[in-house]
Amino acid sequence: MEIEDNLKLKDVSSILPWYSEVNTDKTVEIVNYMKNQAMNGEQIFYPIYSEEEMKADADKKDTGLFFFRGNAGARMAAWLGSYGTAYFGEKEYPAPAAVIMQYTGLSQVTGMESPTYACVGTSDGIASYRSMENYISQIQQNGPNTKIEVFKGLSHGFGLGEGTVAEGWIDRAISFWEDNMNALDKR
Repeated sequence: MEIEDNLKLKDVSSILPWYSEVNTDKTVEIVNYMKNQAMNGEQIFYPIYSEEEMKADADKKDTGLFFFRGNAGARMAAWLGSYGTAYFGEKEYPAPAAVIMQYTGLSQVTGMESPTYACVGTSDGIASYRSMENYISQIQQNGPNTKIEVFKGLSHGFGLGEGTVAEGWIDRAISFWEDNMNALDKR
């Protein structure tokens, strides 16, 4: 995709096809965060092509992924909650107090899931809210605490949900995590 040099910030959603609710103030905040990370010497962009591939095709030079250490996608968060860190080649760490995830079509339930909070929109064309409801229901049947929030009319990629029916989901997810942390402390 070619980004026009005259693209206005109010139109940035046109280049972010997976995100349905783009808040320009939050976008500027995130871009400034990325700038600060890069200026502090943190690697946040990882090319996906080798040096040889980029030399052979200059268009591949700026192709890669932005990655922020410590953050994981919904599936990875769920898998860590189910399988633990050792399964993925890391040393064994305690299971998470809670898995917090948004809009994923993950359906695999092992019976070893951590307490899980999920949220999704009813108009998500990538991760069906019905599939997520089923996934959370299966986890709950195995015993862990669960919560799912389904937001009417939202599609995939609503992010923080600012200015939408999902606004505040992150605060409720934090409360869910805190409740499950407290439950762990009482054991």
